[in-house]
Amino acid sequence: MTQVTSPAAVPAASAARMRGGYFLVGGFIVVAVWQMTAARLGEYHGDFVIYENAARSLYENPERPIHEGEPGYVYPPFLAVAIRPFHVIPQPWRSLVWDLLRWACIGAGLFVCHRRVTEMYSARAATIAVGFCIVAGLRPLWHDTWNGNVNAFLLLATMGGWQALATDRPMKAGVFWSVIAAMKPASSAVLLAPLVRRPSRAAKCWASCAAGLVATTVLLPVVIFGWDVTWMQIAEFPKGAATPTGAVFTRFSNFSLGLATARLWGVVTGTYSKEPEASVFMMGRIVSGVLLVVVLAMMMLRLRRRNDRRTIDYAVAGLCVGSTLISPVVWFAHYLVLTPAYAVLVGETLSHRSRRVRILCGGAVFFCSSIITAKATILKTLVWGPLAILVALIVLSFQSRSGDEQV
Repeated sequence: MTQVTSPAAVPAASAARMRGGYFLVGGFIVVAVWQMTAARLGEYHGDFVIYENAARSLYENPERPIHEGEPGYVYPPFLAVAIRPFHVIPQPWRSLVWDLLRWACIGAGLFVCHRRVTEMYSARAATIAVGFCIVAGLRPLWHDTWNGNVNAFLLLATMGGWQALATDRPMKAGVFWSVIAAMKPASSAVLLAPLVRRPSRAAKCWASCAAGLVATTVLLPVVIFGWDVTWMQIAEFPKGAATPTGAVFTRFSNFSLGLATARLWGVVTGTYSKEPEASVFMMGRIVSGVLLVVVLAMMMLRLRRRNDRRTIDYAVAGLCVGSTLISPVVWFAHYLVLTPAYAVLVGETLSHRSRRVRILCGGAVFFCSSIITAKATILKTLVWGPLAILVALIVLSFQSRSGDEQV
């Protein structure tokens, strides 16, 4: 017998969606105001100051490599060029404008995430999923706010590319993801996501990404500084990125998979002053990196064989997790890029047909609650939380959703 939906149910559902939207917007505003206020009570410092110094060094002495003028700068030249317009704003308004812009990007990214999850599951699931993303991001958001770095822009670019690719607009996705490649190449693993669909989509995505990358990284600096300076700065970027060895790559607060593997081998003790031996630490990075690449490749091949509408979502989520695991340096703020994975797993927890899969997804999300409290779960590292998420996504890639009932 066909069930007829009551006319009164439609306004009720719409009202419920409105209440959920108000709840998310209100919660986000509270978190933003609270964290911005708390961060600005002390002396403003962190990555934004490094970006400013790098931009000043580049424009005052363009013939000198950026990392020589600002040793803490480990990014491509584009970021220093993009920061320069902020120098026309006097302090303290400069850092305030930077904060407001970043929080606007975070809010826009969460809005796109809510829209995507609504299309995947339901309005109820989307509200719960994005609400969890806000809560799970409390500690990463705090570190991003305090340090004033670029993860907010990377989050919005990730979300925009995810939505564009899921709605069959690969060239638009490539434009979004070119921002990631231009600012933080270590986070650009998401560019592999189109491989789970037709090769033509991947070609279009990569072509538009390459065009955006050339425009931001090459053409823009050439217009400002000329070809010789631009080529020198680009050639010096790898050297500058590798400069802060030692303390940065072996610091206990670096949650990279390589350092986690070193801890697993007993190289690092429970003290923050103990650093692993360089040779063993490098071996841990190599072994964990190879294993992770193999696992991601297997997941991508499996998703390509499935050929259903969920493959892009799982691929984007898995590659976002993979980018945090394979990066040599991972701080709390980098975990903002786990937002797509959180959203997918919470949605699957609420809507998947298999109870076993729902339990697995819910367990993986719960296991990552250590990121919220900044307390390690096991072996004194947070990296095992993203690993749990990756395991759940791999299991999902082997599960068929045909005939699933949506909540």
